[in-house]
Amino acid sequence: MLEKILPSDLPLFEQEQRLWKKITETEDLIKRTNNSAKKEKYEKEILVLKEKVKFIQQNNPAKLRHELNTLKEALKENEDQNKNYGIQNKLLKAIINKYLPEQSFGLEDLKKLVLPNDLSVLSIKQEIMPESYDYENDYLVAIKNLYDYLQKNYTITDLNLSNKYWLAPKDIIEASAGDVFDLSILVCSILIALGGNDTKVYVVELSDFSRHAFVLTRHKKRVLIIDLVNSENYNDYLGYEKDIWSEYSPKNLTIRTKRYSFNDVSFDYLE
Repeated sequence: MLEKILPSDLPLFEQEQRLWKKITETEDLIKRTNNSAKKEKYEKEILVLKEKVKFIQQNNPAKLRHELNTLKEALKENEDQNKNYGIQNKLLKAIINKYLPEQSFGLEDLKKLVLPNDLSVLSIKQEIMPESYDYENDYLVAIKNLYDYLQKNYTITDLNLSNKYWLAPKDIIEASAGDVFDLSILVCSILIALGGNDTKVYVVELSDFSRHAFVLTRHKKRVLIIDLVNSENYNDYLGYEKDIWSEYSPKNLTIRTKRYSFNDVSFDYLE
């Protein structure tokens, strides 16, 4: 039965969502039946389903990455007393790379991770949205609130595991951590939920050949690049598009190539 609910090629976050849906449906069946044998059968099914959820949560890549980052910071603080810091840090990365459940995505599947209607995304939307929110007048205010909220409550890691692993908003929110790729997915999801349908994640190659990700949104004939690690204020890169592309300099580097952009409905190769 579980095999029918959980195709093996589904990402972990989709597997967990399907399991919770099945649990809710089975609980409803228990309420609607007076047959004790059926109730017992349904209760056993729920136990099996919850065990499956527990397994997925224990192997959540976001949690593992967050644990690694916490250990990494602790090791840094004690570096003078720990001569084996470098060896241990490499070992931790090797452990994560070996055991982190790999989510196999083709590039064009990345849009499946932008989830503006996910309940966890909508909860942040409600938290940062001004009262009597109006998209035309309050969109930038909401973005400022989101920028401040993420800077205060989230850890931005530098492990650069996103060549293999892309996390869904729910995973990122649960861990309160992620790299620039993960957080771009989250920001894009929230902005679309706020009504910013012309919002995309951009992945670029910089002049040192490293990859970088950020979010670009359009509002009232202007664009805003949201980059949580390369700006001091939410609106550092707000203006007309031709000007913003020339001003934007992540890590004090230039953009060598725009690789691709995507949101929940489209994926585009750029250069």
